[in-house]
Amino acid sequence: MRIICKPGGYCGIGYLDGRHLPKSLQGTFAVGDFKSNRVKHFTVTPKGAGFSLQWKDPLLQSSHRNCRPVNVKTGPDGAIYVVDWYNPITCHQDDRYRDPRRDKAHGRIWRLSSAAPALKPENLRKITIAKVLDCLKAPENWTRYQAKRELTNRDATKVGVAIQKWVRSLATKLPRYEHHLYEALGAFANIAKVKPGLLQRLLQASDYRARAFASRLVGRWHDRLPSPLKLLAPRVLDEHPQVRLEAVMACAAIPSAKSITVLARVVDLPMDEWIQYAFEQAVHHLRSHWLPAFKKGEISFANPNQLAAVLNKVGGPSVIAALKKLVIENKLPTNSR
Repeated sequence: MRIICKPGGYCGIGYLDGRHLPKSLQGTFAVGDFKSNRVKHFTVTPKGAGFSLQWKDPLLQSSHRNCRPVNVKTGPDGAIYVVDWYNPITCHQDDRYRDPRRDKAHGRIWRLSSAAPALKPENLRKITIAKVLDCLKAPENWTRYQAKRELTNRDATKVGVAIQKWVRSLATKLPRYEHHLYEALGAFANIAKVKPGLLQRLLQASDYRARAFASRLVGRWHDRLPSPLKLLAPRVLDEHPQVRLEAVMACAAIPSAKSITVLARVVDLPMDEWIQYAFEQAVHHLRSHWLPAFKKGEISFANPNQLAAVLNKVGGPSVIAALKKLVIENKLPTNSR
C-alpha cells in the first residue's frame, strides 16, 4: 500500500481493531505525525489492485512542541498505545544532534482507551498448542499475531500435526471459516511447513483476500511445489485485481522461462498502475530466463498482444526484429500497435 500525503513527520503506522475499541475505529489506521505533534487517523478502501486513503480527525493532538508521536500500536488489552519521543529537536543532521535543547532523558507512552472493559489475553507461553491455535479465532489481530509467533517457539513437528488437526475440526459453516484457514496457512508458513492441499483450497476461496495471500505463498514455496505455475495461471486471470497483482509477483519469483508466458496473460484484463508496475518489474526481473529462450523459439505466448506487451517493456535492439514482425503481421490490437 502506498500512502500519498502532504509533507510531514510520519512514522509508526498501527492497525486498530478489536472489541475494546469503538466500532468507528475498528478496521482503521493511525500514524504518528511528530512534526505536527499529533496522531493522524485514516481509513483505506480497495481501489483496483491498490487502496484509496481517507483522512479522519486526529486521534491525538497536542499544543506542546515536545509531543512527538513516533509509533502507534494496539496493545494486548485492546487499548491504543502511542510512543511519544518528547523532544523539542527532531533533526539529526549537521549540528542539530549537539543542540543543547535536545532532550536525551525523557519520553512518554500515551494510552488511549474506551469505556469498554479491557481485554485479558491468554498467557500464550503457559497454554497448550491446541489452546494457542484457538487464539487464531480471536477478533483481535494482536492476539492472532502473537499466537502465530508463539507457535514458532514450540516443537515444529508437533505444531504441524496440531494445525492440521485444528483445520479438520473447523466447521465449514463458521462465519469466518475462510479466515481461519488463512490463519492456519500463515501458521504453517511461519514454521516453514508447505501444505499444498490447504494452499489450493485458499487459491479457490470465495474471499479474494484469501486468494491473494495464497498466490503470494505460491511464489515463496515454488521450489517445494510440483507445479507452481499451474497453480498461478488461473489467479493471473482472477476477477479481482489484487489477486492478479499477487499472482504476477509470485510468477516473478519463479526463475523459469515459462514464468513470463503465465504472467503475461494479465495483459488480457484491465491493468491499473499497480499491476502495470508489477508487470514491468517482473518482465525485467525474469529477463535472463525468458529472453534467451524466446530467441531460441523455446517459449511461446498465448497471443501476439501478450508478446508485444512483454517486448515493449524490454526495448532495445535485441527485440526490434520480433516487434517489427508483429507489426507487419498485423495481428495486434490498435493500442498495442
